[in-house]
Amino acid sequence: AWYQRRVRAGQPMSARFSAAMSKYQEMVKGFPGGIHFNNAVYLSELGKGHRNYAIGYYLKSKGCLGDDVDLKETMELYFQMCSVETSIKTAAVMAGTLANGGRNVFTGDQVLTEKTTLQVLSIMFSCGMYDYSGEWSFNVGLPAKSGVSGLITIVIPDRMGIALWSPPLDSYGNSVRGVQFAQKFVQRFSEGHNQNVLHPFSNKRHSPNQSLPWTWTRSYSTVQQGSKQRDNFKQGVGNCFRRQSSSVLFRNAVRAARFLPK
Repeated sequence: AWYQRRVRAGQPMSARFSAAMSKYQEMVKGFPGGIHFNNAVYLSELGKGHRNYAIGYYLKSKGCLGDDVDLKETMELYFQMCSVETSIKTAAVMAGTLANGGRNVFTGDQVLTEKTTLQVLSIMFSCGMYDYSGEWSFNVGLPAKSGVSGLITIVIPDRMGIALWSPPLDSYGNSVRGVQFAQKFVQRFSEGHNQNVLHPFSNKRHSPNQSLPWTWTRSYSTVQQGSKQRDNFKQGVGNCFRRQSSSVLFRNAVRAARFLPK
């Protein structure tokens, strides 16, 4: 209902963009970060989005888009949404809100309905990692969204939200180190698709919540930095967020990070 009223085609472009940004802000309300629009990125996307326009016109020719859809305006809105920037920790909070059933992990507000949250996680699971999504679902088995900036956000429903950032990309456009971390994470901990089935038969997997009986969804952020000139890869960890405190150093992500390749 919220989408139909404020974001769908037919509404003014400014209202559609403002509605989406407001929803993002609600997801991270209570955390001292921000979500911003990068106009330089938008102009770059706008000037190089020929393939996206081609796909849009193809879909319209097949009747997948209604006659009331202004394709040019819709594509511009899409490029604007692709030009939103934030910090790695704020991205982890957004993932944590999705893991918490659409409820803000700080304020407790129901930002997204449970139905919307389920739909978002389903899309993330099926196609959030570009053409690598099939292999990701097989090897990792968690809802995730990748970006060409090197960011990967991962959602473990009812557990935690994870944000990874490492700029070097693979041929699919996903972070090389981010994918490696996720694979190591599900191997080490009893998370991921059907991993809990194997857990009783293996003493090598552990719950990331072990010995940490917290009642609120954690938002973990692991910052991974690398460059062509410096391939030695430095890793850092952010904060674990819970209702009682917004700056609690967490140990489990450190435990997971130890298994990253040197």
